[in-house]
Amino acid sequence: MTAIAGTVAWFGWGPEGILGAVSFGLVGLGVHLLAASLLRRRLGGSLSELAVGFGTGMALRLSGAIAAFVALTASPAVFAPLPTLFGYAAVTVPLLFTEIQFLK
Repeated sequence: MTAIAGTVAWFGWGPEGILGAVSFGLVGLGVHLLAASLLRRRLGGSLSELAVGFGTGMALRLSGAIAAFVALTASPAVFAPLPTLFGYAAVTVPLLFTEIQFLK
């Protein structure tokens, strides 16, 4: 998914869009893997434990979005706004829907 986001960013925004899209696509992938592992640990417990695992995952995803905004404001010449946010969202949102499979 990160490679696809990088390719779309290259076609859409040129070579300067690749770095932001790929780097924050990788951030999104790492955040999802961490959130999924935290959710998987809480699947056998009560509903409140499951809610804590899901909420922790959402907080991690929010921290990834905040990291993208910090990178955009700290270095807008390196991280172009649209490709960077596209890379994060294009990886994070589809992977978020795969968490439903853990609950089945």
